[in-house]
Amino acid sequence: MAKNKSSAARKHQAIENVRWLTEQKRALDRAYEDGNKDGFYNCMTVMLYELRNVYGYGQTRMERLVEKIMDLTDSMDKGLVNVEEVRAQLREECGILLDWRRAKRIYEKTGEYPDWRNQKPEGGDSSE
Repeated sequence: MAKNKSSAARKHQAIENVRWLTEQKRALDRAYEDGNKDGFYNCMTVMLYELRNVYGYGQTRMERLVEKIMDLTDSMDKGLVNVEEVRAQLREECGILLDWRRAKRIYEKTGEYPDWRNQKPEGGDSSE
């Protein structure tokens, strides 16, 4: 009989461990999503601040810009367009390449962040 109690206790503990891990994963997923949203809204705030203070954008112009950005991110969420396509278009049309992973790799090699203007992909790969 003691063996059955021990087996039942182990099964119960295993189930509790799975529940705990599931809850931890949910909490981590929520924190990740919150971090992404915080970063996005912080970036938008900085951009709007600079557009207002440097370029004199008014409320109406900024509201239209925010609406367009929200529309684009909604399209990205729906899989209609992805950030790589937008990044490639900006690089092709304006010579702007904003890629923090690439910048981090270059910084780790050279100790300096790369200039984001007129960037060429590393290694001739046009997909970066």
